[in-house]
Amino acid sequence: MRAVSCFVVTGGWLTFGTAAISAHERGLISLPTSIVVVACLLAGAAASSFLIARRYPDEQA
Repeated sequence: MRAVSCFVVTGGWLTFGTAAISAHERGLISLPTSIVVVACLLAGAAASSFLIARRYPDEQA
């Protein structure tokens, strides 16, 4: 269950990060905004993997 949760969460974060970069390439948001969004998404991914590890402590990753 832990592996599936990590896979789904990581896929979601990557999708949103790619969307932020694409929005910058299309001129919808500025470069600094794109960088801040991707940085926040990476921090969120790190936090979510930590929370998943706490939720399923018995399983080995």
